[in-house]
Amino acid sequence: MLAYILKRLLLMIPTLFGVLLLTFVVIQFVPGGPVEQYMAEARAAKAGGAEGAAFGFEYRGDKGVDAKRLAEIKALYGFDKSAPERFWIMLKQYLSFDLGKSFFQNKPVWD
Repeated sequence: MLAYILKRLLLMIPTLFGVLLLTFVVIQFVPGGPVEQYMAEARAAKAGGAEGAAFGFEYRGDKGVDAKRLAEIKALYGFDKSAPERFWIMLKQYLSFDLGKSFFQNKPVWD
């Protein structure tokens, strides 16, 4: 019975790794990531007029996105690194129980 329990516990490791890998691939490579969401919020703020100005958004879609600003956003979300490097960083954070910050509330998830 002890061998059975140990075997099941050890099989959890590759299963968890597989789930993390699948989740990473879906989140990182589907369209509509954080950079696109930021740009959508900027467009919505522009459509809202004064409301958008209150949130600090300035829509520059007609002029194109400034390459420097786009690079800052990608660095903020870690998209300036390669996919394997982002996956490794994610694994290290999960192993240390660091789930990051909330995207909407900008405070640690544990809070």
